[in-house]
Amino acid sequence: IPKIPFIDRDLSFIVADKYLVDELTACIMRVNKNLIKDVVLFDEYKGKGINNGYRSLSFNITIGAGTKNLTDENVNNLFDKIIKELKKKFQIEMR
Repeated sequence: IPKIPFIDRDLSFIVADKYLVDELTACIMRVNKNLIKDVVLFDEYKGKGINNGYRSLSFNITIGAGTKNLTDENVNNLFDKIIKELKKKFQIEMR
């Protein structure tokens, strides 16, 4: 059992089909390589409610500092940065 636990949070958004999952994953990791430990796609949806040429993706993101517990504010700020980068580079729409 780790003394300082990791935090898992999910992030779901709509993005154009032209963008690869690997591109999105790499972008998320680059936001903060020290805190973001893992990014895993766990759901992809196309169909009712999603426009043609787009898909809904859901990622599980594991975060941890290793040396200290993170506060909600730390994690929320990190997720704000992740979303900002994804919107800038891939024009995502949050779900």
